[in-house]
Amino acid sequence: MMESQQTVVGYVAGDWPRLERVLRQAIHCTRDTYPAFLQVALAADRLLVRCFPKEAKKFLEDMAHAAEMFGTSRDHAVLWGLTGNAMSQIEGTDWDEALGRVRDSVSKLSEAEPCVHYARMLFDLGLIHFRLGQHDEAYRYLSMARNVSEESAHVEDSQVVYFPIRLRCYLSMPLIFKGNLEEAKNLVEEALELCSQLTTYHPDRTTLLNNLGLIYERSSDNQDLALHYYRQSLQERRGLPSMAPTDLVPTLVNVGMQYSRRGHYEKAMAHIQEALKIREQYGCLHYNTALTQTSLAQVCILRHDFQSAAGYLLKSRSILTKCTPQHELRGHVSLLLAHVYVTPPLYDAGQVSHYLQEVLEVLDVRQQSRSSSGTLMVLSCAEHCMQLGGWRWSEMDPYLKVVEQLLTQFKGDLSPQLKEHHAIFEKVKKLEGQGDTIRAEQLEELTSHVVAACHFCNIFYDDKDFRELWRRVEMNIDDQSRVSDLT
Repeated sequence: MMESQQTVVGYVAGDWPRLERVLRQAIHCTRDTYPAFLQVALAADRLLVRCFPKEAKKFLEDMAHAAEMFGTSRDHAVLWGLTGNAMSQIEGTDWDEALGRVRDSVSKLSEAEPCVHYARMLFDLGLIHFRLGQHDEAYRYLSMARNVSEESAHVEDSQVVYFPIRLRCYLSMPLIFKGNLEEAKNLVEEALELCSQLTTYHPDRTTLLNNLGLIYERSSDNQDLALHYYRQSLQERRGLPSMAPTDLVPTLVNVGMQYSRRGHYEKAMAHIQEALKIREQYGCLHYNTALTQTSLAQVCILRHDFQSAAGYLLKSRSILTKCTPQHELRGHVSLLLAHVYVTPPLYDAGQVSHYLQEVLEVLDVRQQSRSSSGTLMVLSCAEHCMQLGGWRWSEMDPYLKVVEQLLTQFKGDLSPQLKEHHAIFEKVKKLEGQGDTIRAEQLEELTSHVVAACHFCNIFYDDKDFRELWRRVEMNIDDQSRVSDLT
């Protein structure tokens, strides 16, 4: 067996020097060695990309050039598409270029008979959209991949056994973030059942367990089950020698945040700081680094350490601005920053207003892909903006239209949080005839509803009335407006 064919085994054993040597040899690929190198490219690209995306991109580009000389047009299309997937995990990604390469591959493969490779490129296209937080587009391409995969199930390919499980695993992810939890749960359970029918361990089983944890966490049905599945996923990941260290990061963060929910802050910090240390070893400019720093900030907030929280959030915001500027998480970070600057240690009314506007700018661009939690963020942000405008009708109208439009998306939702949002809308509508004259009791009542409706206000202070802090900002902005009017 050639060394290149032993590469996957070598990597599983942690033999990176051997893998690196084989990747470099790909430059000198010949007609005789091409099939072996192609096998490595198709079998190991996921492992390579997760740990060494830059090296993987170079290797796959070399193989794409070799395919032009020694392979088929299908080989070239697949390898070129894989370079786009590798690009999507490199620091400072050119997302348009990454998407363009995978789309080129999809276009060329669509002209031939349906095959597993075509499904795989559709899958990668969906995955890149998911990394960008574009959940509708992600679900569309992943669904297309599933349909093509079923059409080509008769093809003899090692991926035929594993791919249906992988598709269900990743199809469930945009559904979870869109709030379609029952449908996501069905897909995850189907995939786990298929896993149990295999004689070998499926590499996505740990991701499926993590997804189950996400479903239970977001449904609020059973947080103990959420922690159970997160911990099971983490334990199994730690026990797999082929598991890329970076794959530990999301589950470490999820376990940490579950401990945080229970008030076990030291355990929470230990898990999340382990995740951050791993991410920093493989490059800081990455979505998961920003997510990890945001999670650390939330634990600091629960401990009322707002200075540290602001530090983590500013680092997270900087990373997201560079690598995924329109991702929903950036809006989440900006809204957290707005709340941090309401607190006494960091109080700055101008920064509060700045970050609220940033939330609206970030999330407005991606209206079609916004998750249900993202929509709730925009609702609270618009309401806080009306609050900072002193509830004056002349300044509220644009924000009120946003609230009215978004509330229609939650038709039939009777949750207490939505009732508060509806109450705000109805009370503000009644102010229309009053012009800019608002009574003190109306201001107090509206502020109470805004704080009660806002998830972020509620996680900041569980033992203190947060209304007074927002009233302080509201009055400060009002005083600044008066000064501006006088000058």
